[in-house]
Amino acid sequence: MLDHVREKINAILKDDDIKKEYYVQIHTYIQRFQDLLKNCGFDKDGCIPEDSFPSEASQVFELMCSTAGMAHFYYLVCDFFNENAGWEINAIKEKIKSIEAFISYAETLSTLDANKAYGKKEQDNLIEFAYLRIKNGFYDKIYLNFINFSSDETVAYATYFLFYEFLKERVRKIEPSAALNLKNCFKLPSKYYEVLTILNRHNIIDQNEMNWLRAEGGRKAQLNTFICTLDKLQLINYLTYEQKATVIKETFNEVISPRTLKEPLNKLYSDYYEKLLKPLKENI
Repeated sequence: MLDHVREKINAILKDDDIKKEYYVQIHTYIQRFQDLLKNCGFDKDGCIPEDSFPSEASQVFELMCSTAGMAHFYYLVCDFFNENAGWEINAIKEKIKSIEAFISYAETLSTLDANKAYGKKEQDNLIEFAYLRIKNGFYDKIYLNFINFSSDETVAYATYFLFYEFLKERVRKIEPSAALNLKNCFKLPSKYYEVLTILNRHNIIDQNEMNWLRAEGGRKAQLNTFICTLDKLQLINYLTYEQKATVIKETFNEVISPRTLKEPLNKLYSDYYEKLLKPLKENI
């Protein structure tokens, strides 16, 4: 397993197609992975020698987390990056979705069964049971009898704790740029009029009078139509509904207001904000 992983990491380093702006980021994780393999004493089978284990059970688990667990996490990051050509948000969200499905299923299983399964290989749900044992502090008192790069405990810890949190943090870092992209789009007269035209077509606004028309379902229906409009224009189509509402609210607050907009569109945006967006914003 470890030799195969090394080959994949080396292949990433040789890939000329990796975008330069991402190279520094991914190279950092590759370097950390290689440093751990070099400094932590993994043998040819990907194991940490038992004679290096501390005496306390909790310390052995911490050793697994800081060596095999971290190395496997860095490998997951590099492999994901390589497979998806960067931090593409839809791919990140799909991976988060699959991890959360695993966690949801694992948490339907019996913790007692998970504890009893420790050390047994001929059964189902081994990774799920390892996840439950880690989550419930099993290894604080039970001595982990071996540490391996691809053991159930290593995979569970690296994937469903470290990598899961890493992906969620990536989403949190990427999504503010969605608000910026939306703000920039609204500074384009052509995009501005395109949005108004679609809303007018759906009888959500009166484009001549710049008024919201009464919509069945009230302000929420207006917001939904506005979001659908931005979706169709592929401005926020990759975000969840809650994230879209947040992004739109940020846009209203920071850009689409008379105070922040510049000439020659100031009057145009001022009318748009005061008569259309301001009433909607107050109801988000």
